[in-house]
Amino acid sequence: MSEQLRQKGRQLAEALTSASAEMKEGYDQRLRAAVESEHAEFKKAYANGSCYLCGDCLTSFDESKPCAHWLLNPAGFRKKKHFELVTSKYGFHQLQSFLRWLANADGGPKNINDLPEEGTGKLREVTIRYKDLEWAFSSTLNDFHGHGSGTHRSPHYHFQMRQGTSIVIRYNDFHVPFSERDILEISAEMAEPDLKRRWSHGEGMKEAFREDVIEAMLERGGFKSTGDGAGDVKFDHFITADEGTTIKGEDILALYEEAKSSGVPIATLLKQGKLSNVSVTTIASPGPGVVEQKTRSGRGGKAT
Repeated sequence: MSEQLRQKGRQLAEALTSASAEMKEGYDQRLRAAVESEHAEFKKAYANGSCYLCGDCLTSFDESKPCAHWLLNPAGFRKKKHFELVTSKYGFHQLQSFLRWLANADGGPKNINDLPEEGTGKLREVTIRYKDLEWAFSSTLNDFHGHGSGTHRSPHYHFQMRQGTSIVIRYNDFHVPFSERDILEISAEMAEPDLKRRWSHGEGMKEAFREDVIEAMLERGGFKSTGDGAGDVKFDHFITADEGTTIKGEDILALYEEAKSSGVPIATLLKQGKLSNVSVTTIASPGPGVVEQKTRSGRGGKAT
């Protein structure tokens, strides 16, 4: 059955890539409209402290109504009794979308670390933070194809949940089955890498670190610097004087003073050409305010 789904996923990828530009645009418009409508429902409910999926309070727990908001660990939730009720109702992408929306509502992309260079090279790897909660998803190619016996044989992912310093659910507690829709989508992406899911309103640091996004960030400023220990982006600058010129210490000092008094980050001032007769190379990396990826390693699924 799983191989049939993977084959359908590959066929879906072929159909999407061979479709006309008009058909693709129509599909994208319908998809965007559906996502925007659903996210509007989420925002309205969230503003009232409610869950848009079930209508109950985000802190509530009703055993008769399994819901994604149970992953907020409300009083009464027990992993061994209730976690699989949630994952049997909501797929990998559904759960992750809901948690990404929560995370973005409470601080933006810094709460979602999906940067490949911060992971361990797995097929799917992301850590999401919301207030004192952290959720991490992990799946290797081997997991996706299924391996071993029992629950391992089905395509699956691993999930970890922390609250404060306590681990509520460990990676090796469950082998969570991918839904049929998940298998189709991941198989399509594997067959055609250009078919990437857009986490609308749930974008993480991977999206934030696209070159065009970083360029725009430098142009407009307004991002949180790393100076206060909670920055979203860390910028390192390599400044080289043009041939036949020198860099004056007082010019560097003046630049720092302007950044301090104006509140405009040094990165933006450099982008605006506040230092003359120099070339500037800027390297962006995650700041200390970005949630750390809680990766899974080894057969035991221990988190780092």
